[in-house]
Amino acid sequence: MPPDALYDALLDVARRLGLDIRVAAMDPKAKARGGLCLVRDTRTLIIDGGAPLVERIGVVAEALARFDLDAISMAPAVRLRIEKKQRIAPLPRPLAKTRG
Repeated sequence: MPPDALYDALLDVARRLGLDIRVAAMDPKAKARGGLCLVRDTRTLIIDGGAPLVERIGVVAEALARFDLDAISMAPAVRLRIEKKQRIAPLPRPLAKTRG
């Protein structure tokens, strides 16, 4: 599956999970390229729109790896990318809440 199609498919899974998706340019000096957080009690996936496509794919796959996706239909290549992140991801931390 081409990387752009994989990225779109991963975003589709995130939407089906009810995640709010925000793509915005982040400070290039920042170590993080995005991730999953809570914004006003809404599960939000933040993605650095200025990051290379491969990094954006990794951010989305890592966020999705925290969910039980057994009942969600997706292409095998999409499921494989998420499962790779499940095998190497550290234990999940509680989602941080923002003030506001």
